[in-house]
Amino acid sequence: MTNNTKDDITEFLFIGKDYDELTNYDLVIMLGNNFYKEMALVIKRLYDDKKINDDTIIIISGKKGTLNKNITECEAEIIYKNILELGLDLDCRLEKNASNVKENLIYSKEIVGTFKDYKKVLIIGKAFIARRVLMTLKALGEDTDNIHFLGIEKDIRKDDWDKNDYAKKRILEELIRIGKYTIKGDLDL
Repeated sequence: MTNNTKDDITEFLFIGKDYDELTNYDLVIMLGNNFYKEMALVIKRLYDDKKINDDTIIIISGKKGTLNKNITECEAEIIYKNILELGLDLDCRLEKNASNVKENLIYSKEIVGTFKDYKKVLIIGKAFIARRVLMTLKALGEDTDNIHFLGIEKDIRKDDWDKNDYAKKRILEELIRIGKYTIKGDLDL
């Protein structure tokens, strides 16, 4: 893979904000994934840095994942328990039915209504899905001007995804997913 191709793919997928660019948010949506502790630690950091407060609504979205068959709780419940273990008592609302990004966003909207009613919305998820989240929001008719995305990097990182076979596979699958969902009409350019 040439550097230009790697850079183009990285620039296309990893479009979230850097932590330093974040502002104050009155709504946070956490997309379900298996980064349970990392997601909770991000909420703690946001709270400690006063980017969220006691009035911020936090939706934790996600049903039982498929990666670990031994886990019986849904992702939303596990992430919430990790937040509580950090000593935070915030306005968390659990959405336990979503199994993909589109459902995460649709079911979150059912909890709070349109995202336009909030001054600033922060969506937190795996870093490499930022483009798909933005395209899904547009397909759902949301104005994305007030919505930011914060990506969590763990096993797939912006700077070196092309050096790891697992990460490279996941990134290329994400590109295929974006194409497939766009053709299907679930994503909007």
